[in-house]
Amino acid sequence: MTDEYIRSALDFVTSQEEVSPLRNSFHIRGYSDAPFLGNPNLVVGSWTNMQFYAADFGWGKPTYVGPRLLNIDGKSFIMPSPQDDGSLIIALRLQTESMDSFKNYFYQEMFLKKSFAGSAKM
Repeated sequence: MTDEYIRSALDFVTSQEEVSPLRNSFHIRGYSDAPFLGNPNLVVGSWTNMQFYAADFGWGKPTYVGPRLLNIDGKSFIMPSPQDDGSLIIALRLQTESMDSFKNYFYQEMFLKKSFAGSAKM
C-alpha cells in the first residue's frame, strides 16, 4: 500500500454523503443496520485446532485472532481463547429476532449432552 493509495481511499470516503454502507466490512458491536439476506440457517466453522496464539512474528504473540468479516446471516466461527485455558471465543452473526431461538437450541443441546453423560455414568 502506498501513500497515494491511502490518500485516494480517504478522499473517496470523505466524498461520500452516506458512509454507513462502507462500514459493513468492520466488526461493529451492536451494529444492527446490516442487510438481512433472508437466510435463517446457521453455518459453524471450527478453528479450534488452529494454533493462532503460538505464532510470533517478532513483536510478540497475537492478542486476538478472528474472522475479518461476518457478512452473512448465520455465519459463525468457534476459535480458541488467547489465554490458552481451554475456553472458546464464538463469533456469530444473527438477526436480533433469531437470538432467542439460538439460545434455546444452544442451551437445550448442552443440557441434553450433560444429562446424557450423567446418566451414562450410572
